[in-house]
Amino acid sequence: MVRRVIGGIALAGVMVVSAAGCGGGDDKKSGPELAWAGKVCSYLKADTAKVPMPGLDAKNAKEAKDSMLTFMNTMKTRLATQQRNLETAGTPPVSSAKPAYNTALANLAKIQTQLTSAISTLDKAKVTDSKSLTKALSPYSQQLAQFSGYQGPVKDLSTNAELNTAFKDAPQCSGLA
Repeated sequence: MVRRVIGGIALAGVMVVSAAGCGGGDDKKSGPELAWAGKVCSYLKADTAKVPMPGLDAKNAKEAKDSMLTFMNTMKTRLATQQRNLETAGTPPVSSAKPAYNTALANLAKIQTQLTSAISTLDKAKVTDSKSLTKALSPYSQQLAQFSGYQGPVKDLSTNAELNTAFKDAPQCSGLA
């Protein structure tokens, strides 16, 4: 049960830091949306490396708890950095892209809030064995699992056709996955 709960949380975290949608197309285009997408991808490259799943030792629940806290804090920090970087890049230079931009920022903020709550509760939980660890994680595994399909801010932004093209064409987005 512990592995399933932690696996759900880890899956949510791994999916969140991915920046699906960047591809690197063949057409060489230019324009403010291409420059903006390139800036966003440059910012994100440092924050999309996989966060390793914590090792779990069912015999050492305290160590597992500490590993999960480290993992969740790392995820929260990465999401906060992605949000700050997206805010630094500013609103996309495409008038119809504001809703996609707002969605990306809202999703990043919402997941950070969920992680903050889970971290706080887990940090306060008295964990002595695998049963108490499962109990401490269970209330948040469902909330965090709902984000397991979240593919990152680039995916949110790519719902706008012009930005989608810009992310595919910006050289800085090549190899960002």
